[in-house]
Amino acid sequence: MRYTFHGGIPVGAARAVGDTPVAFTPRTVILKKDGNYSSLLSVGEKVNKGSVLALSDDPGALPVISSVFGTVKEISEDAIVIETDTGDGGEVSLISACDIETPLSETPPELLCEMMRTAAIATPACPHGAHSVCESVRAFDGTRRVIIDCTSADGISLAGRYIVRDMCSELIGGIKLLIRASLAIGAVIVVDDSDIRTIRRLERAVDGKNTVLLVSEAKYPICDKKLLMHATIKKECPPDKSPADFGCAIFDAEACVAVYNAVIKRLPMTDRLISFFKKGGISLLSIPIGTGLSELTEAQAPEALYASLGAFFELRPVSELKDCGIYYGERTVVVRGRVRVRRAFSCIKCMRCEDACPMYLSPYRMLTAKGDEKKLASLGIDCCIGCNCCSAVCPSGIDVRASFLIKKEEKEDDGR
Repeated sequence: MRYTFHGGIPVGAARAVGDTPVAFTPRTVILKKDGNYSSLLSVGEKVNKGSVLALSDDPGALPVISSVFGTVKEISEDAIVIETDTGDGGEVSLISACDIETPLSETPPELLCEMMRTAAIATPACPHGAHSVCESVRAFDGTRRVIIDCTSADGISLAGRYIVRDMCSELIGGIKLLIRASLAIGAVIVVDDSDIRTIRRLERAVDGKNTVLLVSEAKYPICDKKLLMHATIKKECPPDKSPADFGCAIFDAEACVAVYNAVIKRLPMTDRLISFFKKGGISLLSIPIGTGLSELTEAQAPEALYASLGAFFELRPVSELKDCGIYYGERTVVVRGRVRVRRAFSCIKCMRCEDACPMYLSPYRMLTAKGDEKKLASLGIDCCIGCNCCSAVCPSGIDVRASFLIKKEEKEDDGR
């Protein structure tokens, strides 16, 4: 089955430097706490990789888990700082009542979701936790589906290709667990046509019953949840809804492997796979959650002056991103030495932004609305997914995305 995504920017396959992820150990990690959390440790205590550091007052929220061996250096209202050391123990195993000998068809989905929550499984496709996605989809009164993003065109990400090639059994095992946790009829694995080897590997892995394969054209932002839902069940997702409201549980390949590790191996999620773009090429890094972008850049590309979280986003001075860290929403990091600053000219009405927009919007009309909220609303500003395609193709160098996303963010803040 082949489906062409509407809109977006055509991209090619990225070439990795090396065949396996390179492990990176930072000096410190900063683990965020969003909400009311109770710390279980005090400053100066030693922690192991996988140790639970804090629990939320919300029983459904993810726990804060140490991603490294080290010592607690600071505890504040919104973060825990860990200074790393070499460590000599193994990763902490999860304590769970789930019996892996129990047939999958008899394992309660609620128990599987609790294991995902305890393991702190969150990735770009499910930043608030894989368990929350499954629970939302189970509430849908109708046909439920699991959609797996195995594309590499999202920011030229390499993680999906590596997982399909070297961890395919864990990938398929995690997908089956997610099908059960969501009470879905099966899973659709979406892969782009930029890498034929990934397609052939998945063709051998799917069974055609519980798991099927969908090949799509390689366009950025191929991985957006609403676009994946549109490709799979051919339904548009309104601005005020999410794919879960239509019975679609969407995950990426990394989340599937993490689910397998949590249920079968009893291991929490402590690391992320990041594609790191620099002058010498592209490498796939395995880094602890909470690693600072400035420290990562200093170690991997000390000559870099500019960086961005995402291949199609504007490069900013590394000094401005010193407080940014690698958490759940990032797939790629791009760094460069010197960049040529594009001078912004007046709009020439070429309409390339309209051709590139994956949501069929008119960035040109939004730009000319000049902050008129009613007009922006009528033009569909709530449908903008912030992919930055319009700015990326603008020959005049206009930051089109920033001009109306500010208004969108202000509107969302007022609604809280």
